[in-house]
Amino acid sequence: MKLGLLGGYGGRTVHVPMDRIRHAEALGYDSVWTSEAYGADAVAPAAWILAQTERIRVGTAIMQMTARTPAMTAMTAMTLAQLSGGRFILGLGASGPQVVEGWHGVAYGKPVTRLREYVAIIRKILAREDPAVFDGDQYQLPFAGPGATGLGKPLKSILHCGEDIPIYAASITPRGVRGRVLSDLDGPRKVLRICATDSRGTGGGRQIRRRIRCRALHHRGHRRQRGRMHAPDSGHHGALYRRHGRAQP
Repeated sequence: MKLGLLGGYGGRTVHVPMDRIRHAEALGYDSVWTSEAYGADAVAPAAWILAQTERIRVGTAIMQMTARTPAMTAMTAMTLAQLSGGRFILGLGASGPQVVEGWHGVAYGKPVTRLREYVAIIRKILAREDPAVFDGDQYQLPFAGPGATGLGKPLKSILHCGEDIPIYAASITPRGVRGRVLSDLDGPRKVLRICATDSRGTGGGRQIRRRIRCRALHHRGHRRQRGRMHAPDSGHHGALYRRHGRAQP
Protein backbone atom coordinates (compact mmCIF):
# COMPACT_ATOMS: atom_id res chain seq x y z
CA MET A 1 0.00 0.00 0.00
CA LYS A 2 1.18 3.51 -0.83
CA LEU A 3 -0.29 6.59 0.83
CA GLY A 4 -0.40 10.15 -0.47
CA LEU A 5 -1.22 13.46 1.17
CA LEU A 6 -3.35 16.04 -0.65
CA GLY A 7 -2.21 19.60 -0.04
CA GLY A 8 -5.03 21.47 -1.76
CA TYR A 9 -4.80 24.81 -3.57
CA GLY A 10 -5.30 27.19 -0.66
CA GLY A 11 -7.31 30.39 -0.48
CA ARG A 12 -6.57 33.97 0.48
CA THR A 13 -3.08 33.12 1.71
CA VAL A 14 -0.58 30.42 0.80
CA HIS A 15 -0.14 27.84 3.53
CA VAL A 16 2.05 24.78 3.12
CA PRO A 17 1.70 22.52 6.21
CA MET A 18 5.35 21.48 6.41
CA ASP A 19 5.03 19.95 9.90
CA ARG A 20 2.29 17.64 8.65
CA ILE A 21 4.24 16.82 5.49
CA ARG A 22 7.42 16.02 7.40
CA HIS A 23 5.40 13.83 9.77
CA ALA A 24 3.89 12.02 6.77
CA GLU A 25 7.38 11.52 5.36
CA ALA A 26 8.57 10.09 8.68
CA LEU A 27 5.61 7.69 8.66
CA GLY A 28 6.58 6.45 5.21
CA TYR A 29 4.03 8.22 3.03
CA ASP A 30 4.86 7.89 -0.66
CA SER A 31 3.79 11.30 -1.96
CA VAL A 32 2.27 14.72 -1.33
CA TRP A 33 0.28 16.61 -3.96
CA THR A 34 -0.22 20.30 -4.71
CA SER A 35 -3.04 21.91 -6.67
CA GLU A 36 -4.00 25.14 -8.39
CA ALA A 37 -7.15 26.92 -9.49
CA TYR A 38 -7.03 30.70 -10.01
CA GLY A 39 -4.91 31.86 -7.09
CA ALA A 40 -1.75 30.19 -5.82
CA ASP A 41 -0.09 27.94 -8.38
CA ALA A 42 0.87 24.28 -7.94
CA VAL A 43 4.56 24.56 -8.86
CA ALA A 44 5.89 26.97 -6.23
CA PRO A 45 4.51 24.94 -3.28
CA ALA A 46 5.87 21.75 -4.89
CA ALA A 47 9.34 23.30 -5.06
CA TRP A 48 8.99 24.54 -1.47
CA ILE A 49 8.12 21.04 -0.24
CA LEU A 50 10.86 19.32 -2.24
CA ALA A 51 13.44 21.70 -0.79
CA GLN A 52 12.43 20.83 2.78
CA THR A 53 12.05 17.05 2.50
CA GLU A 54 14.37 14.17 1.68
CA ARG A 55 12.40 11.09 0.60
CA ILE A 56 8.74 11.82 -0.05
CA ARG A 57 7.76 12.39 -3.67
CA VAL A 58 5.90 15.54 -4.67
CA GLY A 59 3.36 15.73 -7.47
CA THR A 60 1.02 18.30 -8.99
CA ALA A 61 -2.69 17.51 -9.01
CA ILE A 62 -2.91 19.25 -11.32
CA MET A 63 -0.90 21.67 -13.43
CA GLN A 64 -3.34 23.30 -15.84
CA MET A 65 -2.21 22.73 -19.43
CA THR A 66 -3.57 25.98 -20.83
CA ALA A 67 -1.62 27.98 -18.23
CA ARG A 68 1.73 26.85 -19.67
CA THR A 69 3.13 25.74 -23.00
CA PRO A 70 4.21 22.09 -23.18
CA ALA A 71 7.84 23.23 -23.41
CA MET A 72 7.53 25.38 -20.27
CA THR A 73 5.98 22.47 -18.38
CA ALA A 74 8.79 20.18 -19.52
CA MET A 75 11.38 22.75 -18.38
CA THR A 76 9.72 22.99 -14.98
CA ALA A 77 9.46 19.22 -14.57
CA MET A 78 13.09 18.61 -15.55
CA THR A 79 14.33 21.34 -13.21
CA LEU A 80 12.36 20.10 -10.20
CA ALA A 81 13.25 16.48 -10.91
CA GLN A 82 16.95 17.23 -11.11
CA LEU A 83 17.02 19.47 -8.02
CA SER A 84 15.09 16.90 -5.97
CA GLY A 85 16.93 13.78 -7.05
CA GLY A 86 14.05 12.43 -9.11
CA ARG A 87 11.22 12.96 -6.60
CA PHE A 88 8.93 15.10 -8.77
CA ILE A 89 5.73 13.73 -10.36
CA LEU A 90 4.14 15.69 -13.19
CA GLY A 91 0.33 15.70 -12.94
CA LEU A 92 -1.49 17.36 -15.85
CA GLY A 93 -5.08 18.18 -16.66
CA ALA A 94 -7.36 20.34 -18.75
CA SER A 95 -9.05 22.16 -15.84
CA GLY A 96 -12.54 23.40 -16.78
CA PRO A 97 -13.94 25.96 -19.22
CA GLN A 98 -14.75 28.40 -16.42
CA VAL A 99 -11.07 28.67 -15.50
CA VAL A 100 -9.55 28.13 -18.94
CA GLU A 101 -11.65 30.76 -20.70
CA GLY A 102 -12.49 32.98 -17.72
CA TRP A 103 -9.03 33.13 -16.13
CA HIS A 104 -6.47 32.18 -18.78
CA GLY A 105 -8.41 33.74 -21.64
CA VAL A 106 -8.03 30.92 -24.16
CA ALA A 107 -10.55 28.60 -25.79
CA TYR A 108 -11.33 25.39 -23.93
CA GLY A 109 -11.38 23.68 -27.34
CA LYS A 110 -10.55 19.98 -27.43
CA PRO A 111 -9.19 18.99 -24.00
CA VAL A 112 -8.61 15.33 -24.88
CA THR A 113 -6.70 16.24 -28.05
CA ARG A 114 -4.79 18.90 -26.15
CA LEU A 115 -3.78 16.40 -23.49
CA ARG A 116 -2.58 13.86 -26.02
CA GLU A 117 -0.49 16.41 -27.93
CA TYR A 118 0.77 18.07 -24.75
CA VAL A 119 2.15 14.82 -23.36
CA ALA A 120 3.66 13.85 -26.70
CA ILE A 121 5.60 17.12 -26.89
CA ILE A 122 6.81 16.82 -23.29
CA ARG A 123 8.07 13.32 -23.94
CA LYS A 124 9.97 14.50 -27.02
CA ILE A 125 11.64 17.22 -24.98
CA LEU A 126 12.53 14.88 -22.10
CA ALA A 127 14.00 12.27 -24.45
CA ARG A 128 16.34 14.75 -26.21
CA GLU A 129 16.73 12.34 -29.11
CA ASP A 130 16.18 15.09 -31.67
CA PRO A 131 15.20 18.76 -31.69
CA ALA A 132 11.53 19.05 -30.74
CA VAL A 133 9.31 19.15 -33.82
CA PHE A 134 5.53 18.71 -33.67
CA ASP A 135 2.65 19.40 -36.04
CA GLY A 136 -0.67 18.81 -34.32
CA ASP A 137 -4.16 20.20 -34.09
CA GLN A 138 -3.47 22.24 -30.95
CA TYR A 139 0.31 22.72 -31.00
CA GLN A 140 3.00 23.28 -33.60
CA LEU A 141 6.76 23.34 -33.01
CA PRO A 142 8.16 25.48 -34.49
CA PHE A 143 5.10 27.72 -34.70
CA ALA A 144 4.23 28.65 -38.27
CA GLY A 145 0.72 30.04 -37.90
CA PRO A 146 -0.66 33.57 -38.20
CA GLY A 147 1.79 36.18 -36.94
CA ALA A 148 4.82 33.90 -37.08
CA THR A 149 8.10 35.53 -38.11
CA GLY A 150 9.41 32.39 -39.76
CA LEU A 151 12.55 32.59 -37.64
CA GLY A 152 11.63 29.80 -35.25
CA LYS A 153 13.73 26.66 -35.45
CA PRO A 154 13.57 23.22 -33.78
CA LEU A 155 15.44 23.21 -30.48
CA LYS A 156 16.76 20.55 -28.12
CA SER A 157 16.68 21.11 -24.36
CA ILE A 158 19.95 22.46 -22.96
CA LEU A 159 19.18 20.64 -19.71
CA HIS A 160 19.77 16.89 -19.80
CA CYS A 161 17.04 14.96 -18.01
CA GLY A 162 18.57 11.90 -16.37
CA GLU A 163 15.64 11.44 -13.99
CA ASP A 164 12.58 9.30 -14.64
CA ILE A 165 9.63 11.70 -14.49
CA PRO A 166 6.22 10.02 -14.13
CA ILE A 167 3.43 11.83 -15.98
CA TYR A 168 -0.11 11.46 -14.62
CA ALA A 169 -3.15 12.60 -16.61
CA ALA A 170 -6.41 13.70 -14.97
CA SER A 171 -9.66 13.03 -16.83
CA ILE A 172 -12.95 14.68 -15.86
CA THR A 173 -15.09 14.69 -19.02
CA PRO A 174 -17.45 11.78 -19.81
CA ARG A 175 -15.20 10.83 -22.74
CA GLY A 176 -12.09 10.94 -20.58
CA VAL A 177 -13.71 9.01 -17.73
CA ARG A 178 -15.18 6.27 -19.89
CA GLY A 179 -12.40 5.76 -22.36
CA ARG A 180 -8.69 5.08 -22.54
CA VAL A 181 -7.84 8.61 -23.55
CA LEU A 182 -4.14 7.99 -24.03
CA SER A 183 -4.35 4.45 -25.36
CA ASP A 184 -2.18 5.26 -28.36
CA LEU A 185 0.76 6.32 -26.19
CA ASP A 186 3.34 3.97 -24.74
CA GLY A 187 3.57 3.51 -21.01
CA PRO A 188 2.40 1.20 -18.24
CA ARG A 189 -1.36 1.05 -17.75
CA LYS A 190 -2.90 1.78 -14.41
CA VAL A 191 -6.36 0.80 -13.29
CA LEU A 192 -7.82 3.75 -11.45
CA ARG A 193 -10.91 4.04 -9.32
CA ILE A 194 -12.15 7.60 -9.42
CA CYS A 195 -15.02 9.56 -8.00
CA ALA A 196 -16.28 12.32 -10.25
CA THR A 197 -19.37 14.39 -10.88
CA ASP A 198 -21.40 13.52 -13.94
CA SER A 199 -20.97 16.64 -16.08
CA ARG A 200 -24.39 16.03 -17.64
CA GLY A 201 -25.95 16.78 -14.26
CA THR A 202 -27.79 13.46 -14.14
CA GLY A 203 -29.48 12.96 -10.79
CA GLY A 204 -28.76 16.45 -9.53
CA GLY A 205 -25.00 16.24 -9.95
CA ARG A 206 -24.75 12.79 -8.42
CA GLN A 207 -21.36 11.21 -8.05
CA ILE A 208 -20.38 8.38 -10.32
CA ARG A 209 -17.71 5.82 -9.66
CA ARG A 210 -16.12 4.11 -12.60
CA ARG A 211 -13.25 1.72 -12.99
CA ILE A 212 -11.22 2.89 -15.95
CA ARG A 213 -7.90 2.27 -17.56
CA CYS A 214 -5.53 5.18 -17.77
CA ARG A 215 -1.87 5.75 -18.48
CA ALA A 216 0.97 6.80 -16.27
CA LEU A 217 3.47 7.86 -18.89
CA HIS A 218 7.20 7.71 -18.39
CA HIS A 219 9.92 8.65 -20.85
CA ARG A 220 12.07 5.70 -19.74
CA GLY A 221 12.31 2.69 -17.42
CA HIS A 222 8.73 1.41 -17.48
CA ARG A 223 7.20 -1.14 -15.17
CA ARG A 224 3.67 -2.35 -15.69
CA GLN A 225 1.57 -1.61 -12.64
CA ARG A 226 -1.94 -2.25 -11.48
CA GLY A 227 -3.28 -0.09 -8.70
CA ARG A 228 -6.20 1.86 -7.44
CA MET A 229 -6.34 5.61 -7.07
CA HIS A 230 -9.00 7.48 -5.10
CA ALA A 231 -9.88 11.01 -6.12
CA PRO A 232 -12.40 13.37 -4.53
CA ASP A 233 -15.08 15.22 -6.41
CA SER A 234 -12.98 18.36 -6.68
CA GLY A 235 -14.62 20.24 -9.51
CA HIS A 236 -12.04 20.71 -12.25
CA HIS A 237 -9.27 18.81 -10.47
CA GLY A 238 -8.52 15.09 -10.53
CA ALA A 239 -6.63 15.20 -7.24
CA LEU A 240 -4.94 12.09 -5.94
CA TYR A 241 -5.69 10.85 -2.44
CA ARG A 242 -3.99 7.47 -2.42
CA ARG A 243 -3.08 4.60 -4.70
CA HIS A 244 -3.16 1.00 -3.58
CA GLY A 245 -1.38 -1.88 -5.23
CA ARG A 246 2.07 -3.06 -6.06
CA ALA A 247 4.20 -3.03 -9.16
CA GLN A 248 4.10 -6.09 -11.31
CA PRO A 249 6.55 -7.06 -14.05
